[in-house]
Amino acid sequence: MIRSCHQLLVGGLSLGLLGGFLGISRAGAQLIQPNVVLIMAEGHALEAYGAYGGSQAWTPHLDRLAAEGVRFTRAYCATPTSSPSRLALLTGRSPYSIGVTRDFTSLNHHHVTIADVLKHDRYVTAGFGRLGFPDEIQRQATQPFYGFDLWIAEREYFREIVGSGLPPAIPAAARVQSAWRPLRDPARLWLNAEALPVGQSEGRLPDTLFVGQAVAFIRQNYDRPFFVVVGLTQPEAPFRFPVEHVLGRPGHPPRFDPANFDSPEPGPADEETIPLAYRDLTPEDKAGITTAYFTAVAYLDRSVGALLRVLDELRLNERTIVIYAATSGYLLGQHGWFDRHALWEPAVRAPLVIRWRSGLPEGLICGGLVELTDVFPTLCGLIGRPLPPGLEGINLRPAFNDPEARLRSEVVAGYPENEEAMTRDARYKLIYSTGKRRRQDGLRAPDPPPGPSERLYDLLVDPGETRNLAASPEHAAVLQGLRARLLERFERTHPAGTGLPETATLEEKLDLYLQPREIWALVAEQVRARRDLGAP
Repeated sequence: MIRSCHQLLVGGLSLGLLGGFLGISRAGAQLIQPNVVLIMAEGHALEAYGAYGGSQAWTPHLDRLAAEGVRFTRAYCATPTSSPSRLALLTGRSPYSIGVTRDFTSLNHHHVTIADVLKHDRYVTAGFGRLGFPDEIQRQATQPFYGFDLWIAEREYFREIVGSGLPPAIPAAARVQSAWRPLRDPARLWLNAEALPVGQSEGRLPDTLFVGQAVAFIRQNYDRPFFVVVGLTQPEAPFRFPVEHVLGRPGHPPRFDPANFDSPEPGPADEETIPLAYRDLTPEDKAGITTAYFTAVAYLDRSVGALLRVLDELRLNERTIVIYAATSGYLLGQHGWFDRHALWEPAVRAPLVIRWRSGLPEGLICGGLVELTDVFPTLCGLIGRPLPPGLEGINLRPAFNDPEARLRSEVVAGYPENEEAMTRDARYKLIYSTGKRRRQDGLRAPDPPPGPSERLYDLLVDPGETRNLAASPEHAAVLQGLRARLLERFERTHPAGTGLPETATLEEKLDLYLQPREIWALVAEQVRARRDLGAP
């Protein structure tokens, strides 16, 4: 049952909730260490999650998780990019701070992850699937890695399944996806506008393998504290889902009808930002792409269901914290985009659900501004661990007592590939772009970079971000305030934050901060070493 703040217990926490926070079992005063299962998805749009109002979504297991836990409705990723977003969550620090602003960039080993903290607390730790670490090729699966005792990554999938030589067990007449050639083929092909399944049965897909291995690990370690991270690959273009999901088999989601999906029409202000790759999509293409996306989400939901079932079977729900988050949201036609590599609201707002049956309220909805970097310090607070130094996230515990608590005055996210960043408060949002970089991700607009630009939106009256108020005299103070907050965040967290001359202008500072240069990780390491030696 979903409860508002007025339906929570008045006069303090219940015994069960208090016991959860203190690590006290309901059966007695014995101290326990709760298990932790962290599930990370790849670009999950809120409109494709039933509990977030997605009426077309088929997400019964994710809906159950939200009904039994705490759901945050305004959670923001650090960047709408896969690996940097996952590593920001695992380290509690922004991609700029840790020096990982692009995919395939290694995380320096001096950065502390959630797994490091829990391993120090005698947890057995394991990761399965896509965690954000790109250097998996140089390591063995059982080698300790960023705090993980065990990590089964995508290379193990390719070795075990793809490299097995066994033919896929699919019906001979089934139409399946062709080879994925993004930005080389027309967008309707690499975005799967025909909503075709991948040429594999469910048991041979990577997410199914990762979840199966995570389930086996939980069964083997049910009697000791464990930390399990499952990094799922869906829903990601070309939205890979198994053949069974289009055959109408029992236990699988119903087939989605493209006629039920209407793609939003871009507005006049969107013309200059729509990527060239998406400009030839027809209404039928757009409906088909959305159909494929929602089908991939349904497959994702089945993966989540398998993890919840093993906790049910082993009776671990009371002493297991389950966290569900996505690397970002996803644009399904808004502003003419079918992607996540932008700072529009649907791309940067991500689902975040935390469930702990014996320690947190059930069905609580929290509308405060939060960032996914807040997961790390919140988890430390729940299990009673001190925070490691340098975290940029905050503990969200106040929201568990009061869902209307003000958690953050603003949130910040960036997309370094386009040298742009955003900050928003409870009402207004600023997107700042240097305009100096021609993006290399294949999603460029027709015109060359125009130079520095600002977009200001009043999300209270314009949630679709259609009217830019940056030039409005009435909003000059709002614009200036958001600029100052954005700059303050970078000055406080960016490795170059203290190395710029005081005479540098805001534009000069942001031009430097927003560059996608991983060299800042090395700069930070050198500065830290000098300080440790007592150097100025």
